Amino acid sequence: MSCGRAVLLADKVNIAPEIAADGAGLMVPDTQQGTDSLVRDWIEMPVPQREAMGRRALEVFYARYDMRTGAAAIFHLFDDFAPKAGSR
Repeated sequence: MSCGRAVLLADKVNIAPEIAADGAGLMVPDTQQGTDSLVRDWIEMPVPQREAMGRRALEVFYARYDMRTGAAAIFHLFDDFAPKAGSR
């Protein structure tokens, strides 16, 4: 995702439902049939659609999984709950 590539995932991967819902990849059941259909669907997918999914994967990576984004969110939480100067 961080390289701007869509991901192909089995439903047993913890983040697979979010990735699929965000349009950043494809998710299938964790079976041989699921894997076969995943590869087939990817190969048959038009290149512009694959490229769009890759762009979306990069956006989703930065929004959800980039450590800098996560660290910034944690700092904001600390700021929101830290006592304000002069208050008790």
